[in-house]
Amino acid sequence: MNKKLWLYVGIVIVIVAAGVGVYALASNYHSPASTNGQTQSNGANPVKTTSVQIKNFAFSPTSIRVNLGDTVTWTNNDGTPHTVTKDGGYGPDSSSVSPGSTYTFTYTKKGTFSYHCSIHPDMTGKVVVE
Repeated sequence: MNKKLWLYVGIVIVIVAAGVGVYALASNYHSPASTNGQTQSNGANPVKTTSVQIKNFAFSPTSIRVNLGDTVTWTNNDGTPHTVTKDGGYGPDSSSVSPGSTYTFTYTKKGTFSYHCSIHPDMTGKVVVE
């Protein structure tokens, strides 16, 4: 009887561990976000849009393409503040953007401009200005 009990306990532990693993994988999955009817970019092919969402500690889409003179709007849909901070000498440089707030920047130079969140440096994005 004691061996059967340990067998059942072992089976329960395996099932629980498998469930936790599946949940962890599912909670880290981010489905492609839709922006202006287009799918989120992985950075290789910038999406043509002037809106970037901040959600789940990420910029979405991560890479966008705009025209010279366009204004880009970042909207913070997270529950915590973020920034939109240029990586180089030119680009957006916001202060803290509170949840529910927006930040805008008008691009007056052509080129590729990377940015990040100074609070959460693993959050990165790119704007290609044509």
